[in-house]
Amino acid sequence: MANRVWIPEVSEERLQKLGEQIKKVKDPSRLKPLCDITTHHNFASNGLNNPTDEEVLAAISQVSANVLFKAMAWKMIEPPTTVGEAGFDGYQTARVRLYQK
Repeated sequence: MANRVWIPEVSEERLQKLGEQIKKVKDPSRLKPLCDITTHHNFASNGLNNPTDEEVLAAISQVSANVLFKAMAWKMIEPPTTVGEAGFDGYQTARVRLYQK
């Protein structure tokens, strides 16, 4: 049985503001890595077995204000892994890297 993990609920307004500031990128080669975070999300919440952008932004919203101030982009660097059982107490995690200029 997996340990329960809190998946943050974040208002639509907050997600929109974060999405305007911190963009998903495919090629961050011109950006400087800031930090890596672990996201926690529901199973296949977007049908592709990856966290939705909103789930990633909700995870990003939990980092320190100093990191949030510097962050301008993000990219998933490790695919989701499953913890527990789908439909029970399980969830998935993924690694996301935040970038700055």
